[in-house]
Amino acid sequence: MKIIYTLILVAITHLGVAQKTQTAVVGFPSAADLSLKTYDKNPNAAAVVLHHRGFIDYKFEDGTVFLYREVHKKIKVFKVKEFTEDAVSIPLYNQDKEAEELITLTAFTHNGYEKTEIKDVNIFTEKADESTTLKKFVFPNIQDGSILEYHYKVKSPFIFSLDKWYFQNSLPTLYSEFKTEIFSNLHFRKKIVGSEYIDHSETSIKKDCFTVSGGAKVDCEIVVNTMIDLPPFIEQKYMLSMKNYILKIDYELESYREFYGSRRSFTKTWEAFDHSVKKEDWYVRELENFSFFKRKIPKELYTQGTDLEKAKALYSYFREHFTWNEFIGLNPSDVKRAFKEKVGSQSQINLSLYNGLKIAGLNPILVFSSSNNNAIPDEN
Repeated sequence: MKIIYTLILVAITHLGVAQKTQTAVVGFPSAADLSLKTYDKNPNAAAVVLHHRGFIDYKFEDGTVFLYREVHKKIKVFKVKEFTEDAVSIPLYNQDKEAEELITLTAFTHNGYEKTEIKDVNIFTEKADESTTLKKFVFPNIQDGSILEYHYKVKSPFIFSLDKWYFQNSLPTLYSEFKTEIFSNLHFRKKIVGSEYIDHSETSIKKDCFTVSGGAKVDCEIVVNTMIDLPPFIEQKYMLSMKNYILKIDYELESYREFYGSRRSFTKTWEAFDHSVKKEDWYVRELENFSFFKRKIPKELYTQGTDLEKAKALYSYFREHFTWNEFIGLNPSDVKRAFKEKVGSQSQINLSLYNGLKIAGLNPILVFSSSNNNAIPDEN
């Protein structure tokens, strides 16, 4: 849908040194946005991020606490032939019959005072892995001078999990902001990666901001972190994952106090992590498939030959039995079903092999690892 609109004058300019935070109106680029022809600090850039803002807060609804995640981003395109950031993917997570929900999504391609809105029919859903679904779309009608803008809000039942905020990306960034409003029962450790400082950071307390059942009220901590005039992050040959170096902020849960109960502390060492994983329902459930696999696996695979020969035979058997569905990650679901259907995720296949090796008396040990595409694991 194309919309012709008159310019609404709002008090928005590109961030200067004296400014601490910047606001932007969804759907209405500022006069400075529209008139920008190049970025002086990187004149060869194909595009620049004008504004990137994330906001996290919590709401108590129908007896349950939900996390709300809101993102607003604007990109100015200078050289469309060199521009490659026209596609957007919004991750939605699910686990144990609970799932995040995309509440709102608006996206526009602005060309001068004319804008093209992304229609619902052009927003696609893709299953990325067992626990992640992607909402995807591509900006249409991109030209030199276009402004690409999107804004969305996600409702999440996973109140302990705050996404990392990446201040940097593959384009120069004029302004990036991450704001959180977290009720005092939750305590997160904040970790800055890729820099020793933040251009502007402020913390304040909002009294009685969060109300739970029974009318009890608690305070909230509001934290705002902003960065300006960031260079693009350029990956180097033989570099480990960019996630180890790119400028970002992590929120890692340290403790949670029940509204009417005790305080619970979370993992701080690898030993504690190992202990907590072994208590997870999926770990207990999926590792206790010994009898099932003993019935299904050919007996000669685990009774004949040396230990090494048994291990090789079982490895070859499961490699031939399964087709990998290209899903990765922890917390697999229904390993038995995957075996019967001969299609499984990385974890389902590995746990099947684990059971086979256990049947053969080879004392297998599970190891959690992170691929080169992910950041180096941190015990905190």
